Parts: sequence; structure tokens; C-alpha cells
Amino acid sequence: MAGRNPGTKLELGWISKVHVNRPAVVRHAEQIKKWRTVKGNWQAAWLLKAVTCIDLTTLSGDDTPSNVYRLCFKAKHPIREDLLKALDMHDKGITVAAVCVYPARVIDAVNALMAAGCDIPVASVAAGFPSGQTPLETKLAEIRLAVQYGAREIDIVISRSLVLAGQWEDLYEEIRQCREACGEAHMKTILATGELGSLPNVYKASMIAMMAGILVADGTAKYERFCFVIGIVLEEATGLGVWGQSCVTSTVFCPEFTEKSVPRDKVCPNAIEKVLSLYGVNGGSDTAKQIFGSDFIKTSTGKEVENATFPVGVVMMRAIREYYWQTGNKVGFKPAGGIRTAKDAITWLMLVKDELGVEWLKPELFRLGASSLLEDIEKQIFYHVTGTYPLPHDLATV
Repeated sequence: MAGRNPGTKLELGWISKVHVNRPAVVRHAEQIKKWRTVKGNWQAAWLLKAVTCIDLTTLSGDDTPSNVYRLCFKAKHPIREDLLKALDMHDKGITVAAVCVYPARVIDAVNALMAAGCDIPVASVAAGFPSGQTPLETKLAEIRLAVQYGAREIDIVISRSLVLAGQWEDLYEEIRQCREACGEAHMKTILATGELGSLPNVYKASMIAMMAGILVADGTAKYERFCFVIGIVLEEATGLGVWGQSCVTSTVFCPEFTEKSVPRDKVCPNAIEKVLSLYGVNGGSDTAKQIFGSDFIKTSTGKEVENATFPVGVVMMRAIREYYWQTGNKVGFKPAGGIRTAKDAITWLMLVKDELGVEWLKPELFRLGASSLLEDIEKQIFYHVTGTYPLPHDLATV
């Protein structure tokens, strides 16, 4: 994944005066659908890019170890080998981005992928998926179990009632605790946008999800916060840019003038405390190192009446962009639910490129949550290579 989003303290000012021009957003979404489609080799290239961003998913009540094993085989071999050879892409290691299952099926997925000799991460839904209507203690226990079973990514769901009631502090705290339960696993926060009531609520929930973070144990929190504060002071005073810090070399250094370094053991602890107090920064305990927030925000569980729509996608990506401008931290985006055709996938890729830029077009920052999408993509690639559409027995299905 990309560099972790460190999160921020709760900044209610960022969401206090949100207005979304719904007619303009809807018009923009309609224009997106009318964008010209790519053809030929360009289409094949976009489709292969989409494959590498898919979280291949099975979230059915009748999931069994056998169909999870089939899903994992398809995850490693998403496109038939001879089709990839025809496109000269057989040696590029094309796989899906992750396999997504319920917590009870995580061990099956981990074992299947291990047996296949690939390093595709297993993602697990958790935290009362899909409704979120379970006690917080139960949500946290489910997250911890999924991580214990081997999930490296966790897709949590928020309590929609907190959004509808405007309880932003409680929402921040809920997500923060979920993040803590995830440990080192990456977390995608599902907003269930079809149940949030309005586009402004979608924007606000997106911002809160990106802000909420946790402290990870390491022993250098106060020192690092001291470095951060000193960097801001120097930036304001000299315009030289924010100073950084290095836990490896234990020095405070200015990137532009690396010879200006202060060894950590030369910094008076009392000076650290005084500087942090003077500038109103909470130094935290000596066992805290870094704050992590949501690595991704995700539209839907796929179980709502309304799932991933382009207007919602525009609003969430505008929130991601605003958060990036405010903090310099990149957060990923994952539309999920109702994405079934190759054309849908390409449209989402183009929208991400238009709203966030090319740097977001990689699995570390963009995912497509889907179960049947891969089948249609492989059909379109089959047609591109052979000139005919496949018969039912031509392609392996999950």
C-alpha cells in the first residue's frame, strides 16, 4: 500500500460549512457516463489495469471452503494465460489486488493463496457488516479475530445512525477504536452512502473517516512531535520548509540543509516538554509513535438498495482531494456494489484519473469491490484477442 495516512485530530471546522451543489454533481455524473469509450489496445490496457485494482469478493451466506479456493485460484489467474500471451502481458504478474471474504472464511483464503504460492492479501469485512448494528465491543472483537486469522486488510462499516444524528465526535471515536483493533492491517472504511441521507453527509463522513487515527507503540512520540513543531516554526520563520525527523539516525534534520542536524541525545527532555506545551501540542505518552487513520474510504457494502453511484463517487473523491490539500496525506478510494461491466470499470478509472490524478490509478490507492466484474472484463479481452465472444465453457468462472 501507499504511505500510511497518519490521520489528524478531529477538525470539526473542516465539515462545519459544507454545501454540495447536487444538481451540478448529478450533471457531472451524467457527463461521465457519456464520455467517449476507449477502443482496441487502449481498451485492453485499461481493462488490465482494472483487473489489478479488483478486490475479488465473495460475501454470500452459502460460502464454503471449496468456493473460496476457486475464488483464490481465479485471483491468481484472473485472465486466461493464452489471452495474456497474445497481448504480450503474460510475464507481468497480473493478479487481482486482494481477495475479500467474511471473517469465518479468512483462514480458507489464506491457506488457498499460500498453497498457490502468491502474496495476494486477504481482506475481511468486519465490524458488524453489512448493517453495522452491533455493539462496538462486538465489532472490535470481530476485527481482532479477522486479523488473528490472517487478514491483512479490514473493511469496516460505520454506524450510519451517528452520521444521521450528526454525532461526529462519536463517529470519530468509533472509527478510531476500529483502527486500533486493526493493528498493522490496512483499514477501508465503508460509509454505506446509500443510507446516509444526503451528499453533504457523504462528504462529512468521508472527512471524519480520514481524520480518525490511533497511536502505535514505539517510544519516540514526544521527540517526533517536538521535531514537527520545530519544523513548523522554522517554516514560518524562514520559509525553508518543514523539518523532518529520523528514528533511524535519531536526528532532527532539515532536508534542504542536512548538515544542520541536532542529535536526539543532545535535545534536553525539558525543552521538548516546554516547546510542546508552548505550542499547545499533546506530546502523548512515551509509548506512542504515530497516528494512523483510514487507508481507504469505500462507498458501500454492496448490500444496500443504492450502492456505488457516480455522484457519490465525485463527492467522496472531492473529500479525498480536500483532505490531501489540508494534510498532504493520500487516502485511497474504493467504489463497491453494482459494478458489473467492463464499461463501468473503465468509467470509474477515468473518473479517478479526472478527479484525483494518475497517481491514484494503482492498487495502493484505488480498488474496485466486485464479484462478477472480472467475468465481463475477461469476456471483453477474449473478444479483443479473438474477434468473437466466448462460449460458456471457454472461460473459467468462480
